[in-house]
Amino acid sequence: MLPSLIRITVTHIPRAFAGLASGLVTATLQISAALSVAIIGGIFSTAADAYGSTPAITTVSILIAVLLFVSSLLSLRAERVPSLETPSKIVDAHGSQSPETKQEQALSQMQDQ
Repeated sequence: MLPSLIRITVTHIPRAFAGLASGLVTATLQISAALSVAIIGGIFSTAADAYGSTPAITTVSILIAVLLFVSSLLSLRAERVPSLETPSKIVDAHGSQSPETKQEQALSQMQDQ
């Protein structure tokens, strides 16, 4: 699911912000992986102390299954969310559009709001 998540996340980013988006996605994935291990490990440790290792493993497995199910539902929803910007409104990193076109797009966006 990870490549699909990254593709969905980065698809709607203008090229000018591709480096920023890549860094944010990578940092978010690393932070969420570390937090997941800490939180799931804490839940396992607490449950193992209170009820033993078998119920703790069962509890953590059910929690992981529920989280995977929720994330798959969210990924299905993300596929259907339209882009906030149409391709004609995305300005590439080299600024190949004329100043008049950029001004027209800015006016159009202000009118949409």
